[in-house]
Amino acid sequence: MIHIEQPAFYTRELRSCLEQRHLLKSELPFRESVVDWHIQEGLIKTEEGIKKTKKGFICLRCGQHERSFFARYPCYRCSKCCVYCRSCVMMGRVSDCTPLLTWHMHVSHKWAPVHTEWKGALSAGQEKAAKSIINAIRRKEELLVWAVCGSGKTELLFQGIEFALNNGLTVCIATPRTDVVLELAPRFRQAFPGVEIAALYGGSSDVGNLSPLIISTTHQLLRYKEAFDVIIIDEVDAFPYSIDNTLQYAVKKSAKRQSAHIYLTATPSADMKKRAESGKLDTVRIPARFHRSPLPEPTLIW
Repeated sequence: MIHIEQPAFYTRELRSCLEQRHLLKSELPFRESVVDWHIQEGLIKTEEGIKKTKKGFICLRCGQHERSFFARYPCYRCSKCCVYCRSCVMMGRVSDCTPLLTWHMHVSHKWAPVHTEWKGALSAGQEKAAKSIINAIRRKEELLVWAVCGSGKTELLFQGIEFALNNGLTVCIATPRTDVVLELAPRFRQAFPGVEIAALYGGSSDVGNLSPLIISTTHQLLRYKEAFDVIIIDEVDAFPYSIDNTLQYAVKKSAKRQSAHIYLTATPSADMKKRAESGKLDTVRIPARFHRSPLPEPTLIW
């Protein structure tokens, strides 16, 4: 007798793949019939990928709305001429007839108790910033950490991340560059040896995992929706995040409606400075490096 697996057998695996994510069918390692069954049962929610607006179109995965990023192609799925987004096509084509999928049911998390293994000491400025980060996470607010290069921005995050994980919150550290992800991941795994940590970047084997702590390029956040309670953006002033509206949209979309946003930078933008000086953005400053020695200044020698 031939045993035929039922679609319900894949529910747990599908939930793991789709929980708090925004994916295409083609990104799921399951037969289309299995996915369709879960959609019909109301377990998977479908959302249009391309939305028509008065001025043209908007891609609901990357937020792109510039007309030059949209084109038409003969679609084999619906046998029509479909509109697709060229802005995020490298992550899989979003078009008129390809919906974005999310897991419909909310799942609450409770992580195992976390204790950081980092035994270093913080300076007075770092300690003040660390306490401010905990307060921002508790209140689910924005905070700018304006700290000079070499001031130890990574170490001052440990207390806040420990507080967040012990309260069942999901944390994402986002950075514009892959090399920063590769640098930060081993440092956090050493500081939190008992925590499952995913490092997300193009080609990463961790892509698709929802871990308590995720270290990701901002590009990878396009695949998430309302996933994180805490988002920490490292080098918020760096290229391409600072000039790319789709990456800023990705960060906003991947955060829960009530969430904390922590911005780390040594050189905040003019807009951030203006918001900080007007009191609209809570700010903590670290004007000196850990050893409190001044930054070396170059001298010109003929």
